[in-house]
Amino acid sequence: MTNINKALLTIIFSLGIPFQVLANTANDFGISNDNFIEISQRVNSMSLIELTTTKAQLEAEQDNLNDSIGGTQSPSENKKISERLALIGAELELIQGALIALGAVAIISTFDDDSSSSTTSVVPVDTSAPVITITGSNPATAELGSTYNDAGATAIDNTGAILPVASGTVDTDTLGTYTITYTATDPSGNVATATRTVNVVDTTAPVFTSSASFSAVENQTAIGTVTATDIQSVTFAVSGSELAITSSGVLSFVSAPDYETKTTYTATVTATDASSNDETQSITVTVTNDETDDDTGTGTGTGTGTGTGTGTGTGTGTGTST
Repeated sequence: MTNINKALLTIIFSLGIPFQVLANTANDFGISNDNFIEISQRVNSMSLIELTTTKAQLEAEQDNLNDSIGGTQSPSENKKISERLALIGAELELIQGALIALGAVAIISTFDDDSSSSTTSVVPVDTSAPVITITGSNPATAELGSTYNDAGATAIDNTGAILPVASGTVDTDTLGTYTITYTATDPSGNVATATRTVNVVDTTAPVFTSSASFSAVENQTAIGTVTATDIQSVTFAVSGSELAITSSGVLSFVSAPDYETKTTYTATVTATDASSNDETQSITVTVTNDETDDDTGTGTGTGTGTGTGTGTGTGTGTGTST
């Protein structure tokens, strides 16, 4: 028996189909038995991955040829297309049968070229997907503005460790939830996936960069500006009723202070970012004297006295008070 016929019989036995049925199938497609045996040998040598890949390629070619036949081609070209379609149809038939067979068992056949003997053994097909183990926390947390370094994952299949492929990105400049997907494919084409959730959060409070002490001249309301740094926008608030602050940090008196009445004001300023993280700072505002506003006054007094006696006196006095 030739090697080609032995290869054909391997497929025949794996599919459980009598040879005559396969021969009739070859005739049904309008191809020779030699062509059919050649295709059988090729299909028999394919792995599971090669079978599925070839099947997809042949189906795509079949679609293209079916679209083109009967068009502007010459009769000879159309004949070539028809012959090729027949070969594709036969190969797809055998591939489909091989895939069905491989779903249950794998047939491993060895032949001796110098004899008609053969040895066939049946082994289970690997249909178990790899097991992926995600390293580190899941879900994981990344601080806004930081650098995210994924901890990765490991995968084990029947043959040992394999390396899963990670996909997906984490934008640490934007708050949100992101997904990293790990995919592992074993030599038998079994695929496993696992995912990690990564939450980008902001837990860092603003940091004050302005002084806690301010100085302001009496009789006006302006004081100064409070500043703080944060990766997000910051708004400000101040305690009490004597001082006011805008959301952007401009600090002022509610009413213009009088140095002669009060010289020191205290309050607590709160800086809050867009994620509601906040920080406080106790501030002191010292009021200074406006010397041009000092009060001055001038007075004049006249007194006259008359007494009984031999003399009369008159006196005049001028005084200045500050």
